[in-house]
Amino acid sequence: MNKKDIIIELYKTGLTASEIAEQLGITKRYARKTTGTCANTSPQKLTESNYITAIKKGVESKKELAVHFGVSRMTMKRFEEKTGIKQKIARYLYIQGKTEKEITAILKTKTSGLNIHEAGTIPTIAGIKSELETVLGVLKEYTQIDDKAQSQFYTLKRICEKL
Repeated sequence: MNKKDIIIELYKTGLTASEIAEQLGITKRYARKTTGTCANTSPQKLTESNYITAIKKGVESKKELAVHFGVSRMTMKRFEEKTGIKQKIARYLYIQGKTEKEITAILKTKTSGLNIHEAGTIPTIAGIKSELETVLGVLKEYTQIDDKAQSQFYTLKRICEKL
């Protein structure tokens, strides 16, 4: 198996061109060129779901995304603008507890372009859990004397455990 075949096999396992370059001790440019050839033979369809998967796998730049999907960088830009995908991912990551700095690093973009708090303050999962725990503390006092409070307490407790 020659080096090109090894690069293609590693790419098919989900490694990015940068990871392949580092692992094999080759230039990123050569890895990108070789994986670009591979990507263009059977590109994934450019959908929000596939875009998110590519970001999770560590596809690092708009150029790599374009190669991954077999489209131009302009098509990638239009897709991002049309779908608002970066905004959606940023809000999801924020809710999961990532800081704005971490989000901008993951998405390779500026904070100002994301506007994570567009619809007011978005709570985080940790924040919601904390608020629920406060409510549980209040309801717990009344569980022995009020059936409704008892029902609410156990319902919220199950929800809190799942978070």
